[in-house]
Amino acid sequence: MSLGANLVYGSSIRKRSEKIENLLRELDPNLLKEGHPDLMVIKKKRGKKNISIRKSREIINYLSIKPYNSPYKAVVVQSAENMTSQAQNALLKTLEEPPRHAIIILSAKKEQALLPTVISRCKKYKVEADDLYLDLTGKTPIKEIIAS
Repeated sequence: MSLGANLVYGSSIRKRSEKIENLLRELDPNLLKEGHPDLMVIKKKRGKKNISIRKSREIINYLSIKPYNSPYKAVVVQSAENMTSQAQNALLKTLEEPPRHAIIILSAKKEQALLPTVISRCKKYKVEADDLYLDLTGKTPIKEIIAS
């Protein structure tokens, strides 16, 4: 896991969340504790269409303050493809030159769902889907069953 900007993309939101948890656990397992003051998780609000520029400004402000209880301060933006282009653009400088203690993780279904300028500033982690098993033995992947 690298400090700074990271992009976790692909597969399902559940698989991306598992990958994010593993990445955070590598750095500081305490960040995963409920209500940890050094972890901010941004989600699209129910009933809202997008993640607004206001949230980007909150992220920038949050990261400007030194960590309270960990060597790191982490922000996870779930479903980052829901960020408006203005919200993504507002984060560019922070993604390129994050504070030393900052970890920013954007999670998106598709890499291309974000602006190219955002993607270019992130270390990428592609999450692959597991093989699905259709037979009762659990030994034959779905793609093998379809091919035969």
